Amino acid sequence: MSNMASRGPNPDIFNKFIKKLDSLTCSDYYGVSSPGLTCYLNCVIQVLFFTKDFREAVTRSSKSKKSSSSVIDSVLAELFYELQSRTAKTDVLIKRLGISEVWEQRDAAEYLERVLSLSSEEASQMFKGDVSHVTVCRQCQKRNQSSNSFWMLPLAMEDTSHHHSYNVKEGVDAFFQVHSVCGENQVYCKQCSDKRDADIKWEMGRHPGVLTLLLKRFTFNDRLRHYDKLYCNASVPQRLQVEGCTYDLYAIISHLGSLTGGHYTAEIKSFETNNWYRFDDGVVKTIIKRDSSFSSSSAYLLLYRKGSKEPDVMRGRSQQRDHYERRDVSKTPNAPQQQPNKNDDYSKFLNGFLSEDVKHKQEKISDEGVQRRTNVRRRTSSLPSRDPTYTRSEEENRKPPISSKTHGELLKKALEVPRTVAVRRPDKPHWK
Repeated sequence: MSNMASRGPNPDIFNKFIKKLDSLTCSDYYGVSSPGLTCYLNCVIQVLFFTKDFREAVTRSSKSKKSSSSVIDSVLAELFYELQSRTAKTDVLIKRLGISEVWEQRDAAEYLERVLSLSSEEASQMFKGDVSHVTVCRQCQKRNQSSNSFWMLPLAMEDTSHHHSYNVKEGVDAFFQVHSVCGENQVYCKQCSDKRDADIKWEMGRHPGVLTLLLKRFTFNDRLRHYDKLYCNASVPQRLQVEGCTYDLYAIISHLGSLTGGHYTAEIKSFETNNWYRFDDGVVKTIIKRDSSFSSSSAYLLLYRKGSKEPDVMRGRSQQRDHYERRDVSKTPNAPQQQPNKNDDYSKFLNGFLSEDVKHKQEKISDEGVQRRTNVRRRTSSLPSRDPTYTRSEEENRKPPISSKTHGELLKKALEVPRTVAVRRPDKPHWK
């Protein structure tokens, strides 16, 4: 035995063991088993499953009695439920989508749109955005505008080749650039009653919660009169700025092979584990985390999730509200450095707060306001003071605690007085 230990493990057996481990599927999630060549649908299902808001919306809709029988939310909810514990099967969904030829290759973008259009409005609206097509006459500056909804933005790749990498960020910027038309391409202006040179552009009206970009790899060859696939590399950014809105990449649907014999796979970032996974029908594997831009010759659909930053308007209101609260409390004479905690007697807090507020604001309000505020102070004068040395008597301890109804009445009386400082319960902000 000592001789065997000194020689170490057999390298052939060790290498076989390593290969066996590499071949095993080890992941936190499950794949999709489907009949025929419906890999395009499997990728769509996985992307929707890892879109948190969509998953939750179809689950709510499937439990609602008002749910329409024409939507497929109940079928999707059942699929999502299966995916949480085992490999899911798509037979029911394939039937609802009217797919009769399962051995015929289809377009993943087409079926993403189809599934979204058959889902409830609550679930699908996060993928829908609005763009406006704007035309401005150079002669009279007349502006004509028409709005359209979209599921995905198509990015043309015709000008690229095997030796040139297509830049997705530049493609998005080019989509919203101003294009001039003149000469034979002039547009008719109603105000001028004639064809004029014009500037044309697209403007984002409503940003979708999930922005889907379609890389147009399948183009029609006019010379050969058939469709070709473009295999050029695409530089895919992890983060995009689209018309002032930030989006983060979370899913990629890739097409491998040619038009006549291809295969779809999906790479998705989980919102639960924050890891990336590759989904190849029933096989799921963890992959290296994508932190920056990368290049891909097979990326077809790119899905970006809208940034979770607080809107500027709401953030401004929140900062303004906090400013007023901090300013008024800090300027109050003898104000403590900290608010009372949840266990403090609420009547103490209300009485002390109102009394100090009246003292601080008396010189800025009318005589009538002074009288009304004085009445409020008198009504609350019987409550315990805010003195930290104050101790309750035995008689007061035997009294039942102030009910929530009494709290509400006190606040209602206080709110009837024109005030410049917000009264807030320590355990519950007044704006919620």
